[in-house]
Amino acid sequence: MILHTLNQHSELLVRSCLNTIASGDSLLLIENAVYLGIEESFSTSPMAMRTDINLYALIPDCEARGISPLLFPGFDLIDYPGFVKLCTEHKQVISWY
Repeated sequence: MILHTLNQHSELLVRSCLNTIASGDSLLLIENAVYLGIEESFSTSPMAMRTDINLYALIPDCEARGISPLLFPGFDLIDYPGFVKLCTEHKQVISWY
C-alpha cells in the first residue's frame, strides 16, 4: 500500500499519478492540489473514476485557500498529525510535484 502526495493542480501530473496508483493505495492532496478536490470539478475528473483508492486532503491547505466547504464529500480531511500517521501506515510514500 502506497501513499501518493500530490501538490500541484496539473492535469499532466494527475494523469501520471493515476496511471501509477494501484487499487488500495491512498492519494493525499496538499498545497495547490487541494483545488482538485472541489466537488464541482472533481465529479468530472479522472480521479472520480478511481473508486478503488483512498482520498485525503490536508486541512490547513484547504483552509488557507478557503475551499474546505467546497470539497467532494468522498475526501477524508486530515491535519498534520494525520499526515504523519498516514506516512507511517503506508509501506512507501511517493511525492508528485
